[in-house]
Amino acid sequence: MPTRHRLAPLASLTAACLVLAACSDDGGGPTAPDPASPATVTAPDGEAATWSDWVSYGPDERQRYLMLPGEQDGGVAVLVHGGSWVGGTAGAYVDPASPLNALVRALHDDGWWVAAVEYRYADRAPWPATADDVHAATRHAVRAAREQGADARLLLAGDSAGGHLAALEGTTHPREVDVVAAYYGLHDFTTSAGQRTARGCPQVDVGAPNVFGTEPTTPQQLERARAASPVHRVTPDSPPMVLLHGQDDCIVPPEQSQQMHDALADAHVPVELVSLPGQGHGGPAFTDGTTLPAVLDFVDEHAPAAGAASGAAG
Repeated sequence: MPTRHRLAPLASLTAACLVLAACSDDGGGPTAPDPASPATVTAPDGEAATWSDWVSYGPDERQRYLMLPGEQDGGVAVLVHGGSWVGGTAGAYVDPASPLNALVRALHDDGWWVAAVEYRYADRAPWPATADDVHAATRHAVRAAREQGADARLLLAGDSAGGHLAALEGTTHPREVDVVAAYYGLHDFTTSAGQRTARGCPQVDVGAPNVFGTEPTTPQQLERARAASPVHRVTPDSPPMVLLHGQDDCIVPPEQSQQMHDALADAHVPVELVSLPGQGHGGPAFTDGTTLPAVLDFVDEHAPAAGAASGAAG
C-alpha cells in the first residue's frame, strides 16, 4: 500500500480561478470563469503539479475538463461535480476552499491523474445528454492521461448529482470502470420524493424534476426514470462502490445510498456504505481525517497500483 501524506498544502489560486458552486446544498451556480493561471498542487516531495488549461471534448462550452497530471503508472480519477444536474462547476474539486478538494489532494499524493469534468446541464440539453457527456469526458480524459503515462486503473467519483452520474457511468459501462466513490448521490429517481416525504423533510424539486421536468407517475415516465437510475442498472459485473451519505440529508435522503448498497450487495458486488450521523448534504465531514482514509483504503483495495486489470476506455 502506498505511503500517504494526504493533506499536503495547496498553493493559492488567483482571484480569477474557479469558485465553488454551492456544494453543500446541491444548489446551482453560474459557470465559473476560466482560470487566469492554472492552480498548482504541492506534492510531499516539494514538486509542484499544475492543472491543465481547459480541455474540450465537444463543441459546447460546458463540454470540457481540467487535468491534474499524476505519476507515471498512476491511475486516472475522473471527478464529477454536483449542482442538481442544472448547475455547479468543476470548481467543487479544483477550489482549495472546497471540502471536496481534499479528495483531489489525497488522490494526487497517491499518484493519481485527476480530471475534473463539466457537462451540459439537463435543463439545456435533453436527457441523456448529461450522462452522455460524462461518458465522453471520461473516455477523452482517460485516453489523454494514458498517452502521457497513466496506467489502466479508472476511478469515478462525484458528489450529489455528480455521485449519481458517476454511479450511472459505472453501472452502464462496468468494463471501463474499476471503482466508484459516490458522495450523497441520488440513485433511484422513482423513490427519492417518497423517501423525502416519509422523513418529514420539506418538499423540494430535486431529482427527477431537474432531469425530466416532473416526478415520474405514468408507466412511460417511470420506465425512463428507472433507466436513468443506477440502482436499476446494477449487475454482478458492476464496479465496487464506496457510498457516503449524511443521516440527516433532506435534499437527497440517505435511503438512496442504502438502496444502492443493497442492490450491489445482492449482486455480490463489493460495496461499503459510510453513514455520517448528524450530517446533511455535503460539508467538511465527508473528507475529514476519518472519512477520507476510508475512501482511499477502499480504492486501494479494489484498484490497486500493481496488477490492476481493467478494460477501461481508450
